[in-house]
Amino acid sequence: MLIAALVSLAGCSPEDPIEKHRTVAEYLHDIDAANADLNYYSNDRGKYKGNANWINASSAANKIQFLDECWFKKDADRFTTSNTDHACLDAKGFKR
Repeated sequence: MLIAALVSLAGCSPEDPIEKHRTVAEYLHDIDAANADLNYYSNDRGKYKGNANWINASSAANKIQFLDECWFKKDADRFTTSNTDHACLDAKGFKR
């Protein structure tokens, strides 16, 4: 019985919030999350090298330069989720 209790408790451990798989489109629509996840992963690149979120967040961060018109503001810090033109991203094939 003790073993069963330990096994069931192990399943209740808190999840790493970044372990939810996100697509490139999801990261583009929430570019703040992409930047936050890239910052998180950059602390141990070797550990996360093949992680789908690392790859997709990196891809989204690289694509914003080609999707410039999908962010409202045109100043240096315009690439934020609140400045995102979601309809523009959807029209370009990056639907959530």
